[in-house]
Amino acid sequence: SPIAKAVLRELRSNDLIDVRASALASLAQNGDVTAKKELERAAASKESPALLAVDAALTRLGDEAAAARFAVRVREGSMPARLAALEATKEFATAPPAVARAIVGGLEDQQAAVRAAAAQAAGRLKIREAVPVLRRTLGQPVSYLVKLSAAVSLHILGDPARDDLLPQALARDMAEASVF
Repeated sequence: SPIAKAVLRELRSNDLIDVRASALASLAQNGDVTAKKELERAAASKESPALLAVDAALTRLGDEAAAARFAVRVREGSMPARLAALEATKEFATAPPAVARAIVGGLEDQQAAVRAAAAQAAGRLKIREAVPVLRRTLGQPVSYLVKLSAAVSLHILGDPARDDLLPQALARDMAEASVF
């Protein structure tokens, strides 16, 4: 579109990677494939956290290399970085295989917040491969947020065991917590 071309021309002259990455991601999010080459160029740079948005946008456009980079962002880095990557999946209609595997891996992260976010992403993106791990999560000594996120995702995924697993898990937790 003429607007996208004008924006791309302007962005090429802008040295601020955050501005370039965010604008390009916005163009791609709206389905403008003309931004793809510029997004790929921006993604090659490792100068800014805004590159998460670039990889997310490229992933939504079907770029397998970006999906692989995005999956690494889900699996590695600081807890806030992993959470940001999982949050960015809210913009995805589906999860490419590499991203789906990373989300399933996130269900076993050591950080409860990451596990809960991964469970929510698995349900939202309908990642069926997550069902066995989500079921197992309900039987583990983890936070209620993680258990609730797992149960909701099992419900979204239509898992028939969902109705029995959460009450059992919560009853077991209450029995173990009882001091009387």
